[in-house]
Amino acid sequence: MTWKVVLFLFLGIAAATSTTAWAESSIYCGGHLVNVGDNMQRVQGLCGAPDSQHHSDVELSNDQYIVNSDGSASRVGKIKVIRTDRWYYSPRNGNLSRELKFEDEQLVSIEIGK
Repeated sequence: MTWKVVLFLFLGIAAATSTTAWAESSIYCGGHLVNVGDNMQRVQGLCGAPDSQHHSDVELSNDQYIVNSDGSASRVGKIKVIRTDRWYYSPRNGNLSRELKFEDEQLVSIEIGK
């Protein structure tokens, strides 16, 4: 292959991967390390308020049923509601955009570069 072909392939791969988000377990905010597992209060104290955010409640159930003496079924599984928050920080100071996902106010994932 000629150097032009190699260069073309390299630039193509670089362009394709530059728009892809990747996951991290920690980021720096204001010179302090924020880690998966930190709570919302600590993250907001270090990173400031998010540029935008989205909240939803996800209902999880452990579906279990028993058969009653009359043949009907009764649900005995437990239902748990998990509060999910997504915080979005726009690019600034040379950083890429960041999406922080919280479940029940605990940071569970960090995506960079969306």
